[in-house]
Amino acid sequence: MKNFQRHYRVWGIAAIAAGLMVFNLRAEGPPDFKPDGAFKGSALTGWHVMGQADWKAENGELVGKAKPGAGGGWLVMDKSFQDVMFFANLRCDGTCKTGVLLRAEKTADGGMKGVYVSLSEGDFASYRVTLDAQGQETAREPIVAAARGGGAGGAGGGGRAGAGGAP
Repeated sequence: MKNFQRHYRVWGIAAIAAGLMVFNLRAEGPPDFKPDGAFKGSALTGWHVMGQADWKAENGELVGKAKPGAGGGWLVMDKSFQDVMFFANLRCDGTCKTGVLLRAEKTADGGMKGVYVSLSEGDFASYRVTLDAQGQETAREPIVAAARGGGAGGAGGGGRAGAGGAP
């Protein structure tokens, strides 16, 4: 089991995605993590499903499984939060694609768009994503961190020209 702790300033709906196999989420924070709330329920009250996955609450865990032949789906909280600290223990059985959608907002076509933080093995990155009303991803663009001060290029900076590997 892998532990992930991410700090994000969030506006909108938090969503959890499950991809190809089974996904379990159990929120037990480290000793210094003091959550305002944690999922410990046995029902999905306060959540709704978007996409092609079966979700259930079982023994205080959220469990999602993609429907056969489908690309997976999202479990979306009905409540929005600001200034969120997110902690989760997760386990994927087999190959799966999972993550958290932050700063989500509804789109005109009934879908959503937001910042997707991938928690999939080998893909710990953030993306701008758009979902259609059926929960299918229609666009994904990597979010690249802006250069920070100290001469890393840009106007008046002392950066190198060109691109390449390590100096």
